[in-house]
Amino acid sequence: MPKYGGLNAPAWAIFYRESIHGVTWHRVTTQIDGGDILKQGSFQIDDDETTLSLSVRCYEEILKLFEILVEELATDKVTIAKQDLARRSYFGRTHKPTPGCILSWSWSAEQIEAMVRSLTFGDYENSIGLPKLAIGNELIIVTEVAILDLKSQLPPGSIVEIGCSRLTIATGSNDLLLLAVKSIDGKSLSMTDFIDRFQLKVGDRLVDIEPDVALKISELETALVKHEPFWVARLAEIDPISIPFAKTGNRVINANIECQEFSFSTSLNEAHFDGFALIIIITFLSRVSRQNSFDIGMRFDRLTEQFAGLPDLWTEIVPVRFDLDYSLSFMQNFEC
Repeated sequence: MPKYGGLNAPAWAIFYRESIHGVTWHRVTTQIDGGDILKQGSFQIDDDETTLSLSVRCYEEILKLFEILVEELATDKVTIAKQDLARRSYFGRTHKPTPGCILSWSWSAEQIEAMVRSLTFGDYENSIGLPKLAIGNELIIVTEVAILDLKSQLPPGSIVEIGCSRLTIATGSNDLLLLAVKSIDGKSLSMTDFIDRFQLKVGDRLVDIEPDVALKISELETALVKHEPFWVARLAEIDPISIPFAKTGNRVINANIECQEFSFSTSLNEAHFDGFALIIIITFLSRVSRQNSFDIGMRFDRLTEQFAGLPDLWTEIVPVRFDLDYSLSFMQNFEC
């Protein structure tokens, strides 16, 4: 500090290709990470450093400094230094290296490689995102790249060469090897399957997302990222409904279903019909499953409209918890 205040300092230090990083013991004030410095240490960042490895080194360094600081506090020998807040930067939860953490092929190979390393957290929580490449309206997670000494002079994003386990892609500087990828849902994807899936061939060009799309992604991220911890917690405690005799296969059955129209009383027509129809279905599911509390995945039109035309960065389906009280009537549960 003061250069890297806030969250995920090691990741941002790697992304901005710093050669030195450090740790700081400081006073806690009303300004986050803005208090006086009590003890500070620094060290070189290795060329192959990831956020995971750099974070481990930070923990090791902070523990060493803590022993010294405790001794200085006990002997009243602490040297306190004011932070130069003119050099201060702060990284919050909504900060992203790019909209959606999507790579830009116009960048240098060094910057692309640095971004991949900066978003490598291992098994630890990554509140920034994973590096991705865009192909049309689809996204692929990038997990490993390497910089080549060669420069093809082709336009950035051009596929220079295809190997059995790698792709060579032109960038704003040297060519880059794409070595490992995953599907957007986190499943490993071999390079052969990746190439076949998108029918890639030498001479094809991976293009950056359009500026208007990038702007819309950035605006949505700013609005939605702050809610991510809530939804992560909800998913962790999700309680799906168990329907008896339900088939788990994907076979589609075509059938003619006879529909009947029902008329409702005036009081029911005045109610919000969507909500009324929903509680009918929920009540039925509750009865056949013998569960009075469960989660149902629901798609909302507002989310569908917001995400229209954008890469698959967010889900349109969210878990909604329903709690029915069997001691109440149907209408009482509806009104709740």
